[in-house]
Amino acid sequence: MKFPRYVENLIANLRSLPENAGRSTDRPALKMDTLVESFIQEYKIGELRLEENLITHWRNVMGGTHADRCRPQRVDKENRLIIAVSNPILRQELTFRKNEILERIRKIDGCEKITGIIFKAG
Repeated sequence: MKFPRYVENLIANLRSLPENAGRSTDRPALKMDTLVESFIQEYKIGELRLEENLITHWRNVMGGTHADRCRPQRVDKENRLIIAVSNPILRQELTFRKNEILERIRKIDGCEKITGIIFKAG
């Protein structure tokens, strides 16, 4: 029979044995299918990520001339899209068109929460 830690420590004191001062806890075992299901939900495995959705619509967002010279990298914690741009002249041009690009991005399903765009060298 398994006793709580404080009871086990009392018994250890009575028997002149060292107490268990560890911080670990015993948890009941879970079934593997329950664990896998919870991981799939927690890490959204199999769902289309925001970045993947942007990449599929990238030509429509940027237009044919600029789509090959820049690419979306990631969305940061503040829901800003970071775009890597190949040269500084293009980066300056895209900075002028930032609001227009942001509007196109927000029209894509799942991208409504993007709050801004950051252009960086890449």
